[in-house]
Amino acid sequence: MIKWLLLLTLLLNAANTMAHRIAPAVAELVWLEGERVELSLRGNLESMVAGIAPEHSDDTNSSPQAADYNRLRTLSTALLAEEAWDWQGWDSYLGMSCDGAPLQWQLQQVTTEEQSDLALARQSQLRFEGQCHDRATVEVNWQGGDIAFKLHRPQGELESAWLVAGSEPYQFTVQGGEASETQNTALTYTVLGFTHILPLGLDHILFVLGIFLLTLRLSSLLWQVTAFTLAHSITLGLTIYGVIEVSAAIVEPLIAASIIYIGIENTLHRELHRARIAVIFLFGLLHGMGFAGVLHEIGLPESQFLLALLTFNIGVELGQLAVIGLGFITVGYWFGQRAWYRQRVVIPASLLIAMVGGWWLLERTVLA
Repeated sequence: MIKWLLLLTLLLNAANTMAHRIAPAVAELVWLEGERVELSLRGNLESMVAGIAPEHSDDTNSSPQAADYNRLRTLSTALLAEEAWDWQGWDSYLGMSCDGAPLQWQLQQVTTEEQSDLALARQSQLRFEGQCHDRATVEVNWQGGDIAFKLHRPQGELESAWLVAGSEPYQFTVQGGEASETQNTALTYTVLGFTHILPLGLDHILFVLGIFLLTLRLSSLLWQVTAFTLAHSITLGLTIYGVIEVSAAIVEPLIAASIIYIGIENTLHRELHRARIAVIFLFGLLHGMGFAGVLHEIGLPESQFLLALLTFNIGVELGQLAVIGLGFITVGYWFGQRAWYRQRVVIPASLLIAMVGGWWLLERTVLA
């Protein structure tokens, strides 16, 4: 019992960490007239100015700069904006070069949210201008955490990239090239889909683990995963195309409710039944709307729209299969055939999943 309580504590702490972590930044580059380029950056301004390293973005208290970060978080919007204007580290932090020469940025505007809850990291919007001609090769060596990077080409096309902290510098030509763009789009959105499950999508991870825990029978797993995949693929596409639009304030609590259901249902049934497949399909529709949120955030290139959507979905599927694979390697392979597997593993783990889902439901409704 004690070990399961400890695991519950770890899961709840992980849930809170994911809920209050420094969210990935979003950067947009737009070429203007006269070889001017505009950079719009949305993210956690306090972590940038304080110098929170990417490895501490999930737990800022572990950073040597935690005290300065916490001080900045208590500032009013006006005082925080002053800190941004006074900070001299923008050029090195943004880490961009134009044909090998460091890009020099001039801060033009700072907009910051009011700090209404110190438990939550607030977002700021910054706008910079610099000089770079529209035939250049640009390199991005971003010094922060993960970032969704969007390039609006002079001819109107959009190229997007998901830059992971610590990865190799991202390089592109402003005018673009069809072959490199296709390859980059496929890789970018596959990685984005995968990382949206592992490690970022804790709610999706728990739902997939709930699917895995019911039974180790391959046919049952395939039925459930197929129903979930088909459903979230439908709503992902419909949401991205603008056919349906449901507020995250509705979708997110319902996703939490789906986790509660799948956990409790595992304790009541030993085998797969038709009603469960139907319910998983319905919940898959909800999760698809959740997946669409991250795509709205980073955007989809018009010239590679279908490719980006398809490869993102492939990345999501690979992430889900990785979760099931990890579950099998961790407990299924070693203990799945033991007489006590259901009593000591499936039921306690399913109840933990349901309890975490219950906490999320409270966070996303009553405590929101």
